[in-house]
Amino acid sequence: MALQIAKALGAEDVYAFSRSSAKKEDALKLGANHFIATGEDKEWAKSHQDGFDLILNCANSGKGADFNPYLNALKLTGSFVTISGPPIGEVVSFQPFSLLLNGAKVSGSVIGSMKEADELLKLYADKGLNV
Repeated sequence: MALQIAKALGAEDVYAFSRSSAKKEDALKLGANHFIATGEDKEWAKSHQDGFDLILNCANSGKGADFNPYLNALKLTGSFVTISGPPIGEVVSFQPFSLLLNGAKVSGSVIGSMKEADELLKLYADKGLNV
């Protein structure tokens, strides 16, 4: 859904990230222009440094994940937004310097407001998107 929404809101280049290539075909079908398997391409962050305005994290676990490359891949004042959370007790960490280099913002939300839900439904209807 997030890939379709990004396109509907005007994003020109939409990337999907996953630790392996297993979800690549689905991600491309859902609207991604590009796919990065972070566990298979260890150099992905170097080639995409300062490349993203926004990274939307939908992963339900950060266990074993290194979030520093994602933060370093953000453009100046870019945002890393997580809309799902790890299990209670799981700690997600990153180096503060990853935020300082580009003024990155980290935020999160588990649910939007009723107004945002209405706006999302209207967007789906206006753009003819299917869930």
